[in-house]
Amino acid sequence: MITATTQALTALIFAGSDAGIDLAGEPAPVQRFRQMIGTMAAVVQPLRAYA
Repeated sequence: MITATTQALTALIFAGSDAGIDLAGEPAPVQRFRQMIGTMAAVVQPLRAYA
C-alpha cells in the first residue's frame, strides 16, 4: 500500500526524497516500486506551472 500526496510522489521521482510517503507491504514489491520510481525521472519531464 502506498500513501502519499502528489507533491510527495513528485519529490520521490525527481529528488529521491521519500518524506511524506508511506510504503507498506512485502519487501520485494516495495523494492520493485522504489526501483521503478527511481527510473521515472530519466524518462518523465516535470510539469511546469503556467501563468
